[in-house]
Amino acid sequence: MSDASVAHELTLISRLLKSCSTKWSIYLPHGIPPVKKPAKAEGRDRGVSDEEIKALISATQSVTLKSIITFALETAMRRSEISNLEWKYVNTLKQSAKLLDTKMVLIVKCHSL
Repeated sequence: MSDASVAHELTLISRLLKSCSTKWSIYLPHGIPPVKKPAKAEGRDRGVSDEEIKALISATQSVTLKSIITFALETAMRRSEISNLEWKYVNTLKQSAKLLDTKMVLIVKCHSL
């Protein structure tokens, strides 16, 4: 299990114990034990190479998946944003799409529309 996974699990357990004590008055005899979480890992700074993208696209047998991969790369949209996209928010003339269910309302440009 990675350090990040351990940290997430410990946070979940801590939140559960705090909820038990505040919401249902269930207390541990010595309180919630303090636990030192692993240090956060360094963020990634590596992108997918053009060769990896070509290999991924050529490896699939699905024409639809090839289009989705290309669309995702060109728009930088998340999987959920693509799957929740509705045609009424797509403007093929302006080659753009309006995203509503995201952190902010976005208009994305895509050259493959």
